[in-house]
Amino acid sequence: MWFTKTSKISENVYLIDVNMNGKPGSTSVFLVKGERVAVLDTGSNNTVGKLVEGILNMGISRDEVAYIMPSHCHFDHAGGAAYLEDEFPNAKVLVSEKTSKRLTVPAIIEKLVEGGKQTFGDPSIEMKPIKNFDVVMEGDSVDLGNGVEIRVLETAGHSRDHISFYEPSSRFM
Repeated sequence: MWFTKTSKISENVYLIDVNMNGKPGSTSVFLVKGERVAVLDTGSNNTVGKLVEGILNMGISRDEVAYIMPSHCHFDHAGGAAYLEDEFPNAKVLVSEKTSKRLTVPAIIEKLVEGGKQTFGDPSIEMKPIKNFDVVMEGDSVDLGNGVEIRVLETAGHSRDHISFYEPSSRFM
């Protein structure tokens, strides 16, 4: 069992430190909670267990997790997406159109994994294709219930497929 630090950022937004590569504070995943829960970014395949532990320790059931929302295709932001689909079978992955093309094609996924292994020196990095997904774009809004929503903004820069998320009630981005 891992120690997973969870912090409440606002009334509806939480941070889970998934300690990528055993380094506290190196990678965090955000949760936005209304009647349903959205997971913003996923960490890597190696952090999924810590993330799931953190979610369940918050008292959130597997059925409450409705959306998995990677901001872009890099393994430390989307590498856990397909594994989270297995953990939360009712959840849908929401990605930009460009990310959807990168996370469904095995040859592209292989390049993403190789880049992650070279950058982080971690031979255990893996990714697999997402299956249950919808494409979101600039201006879309994801309703989580109880007046909580996530607005999607296209913010290419760090990665050409990058999107950002804005939760208006807390003004969290």
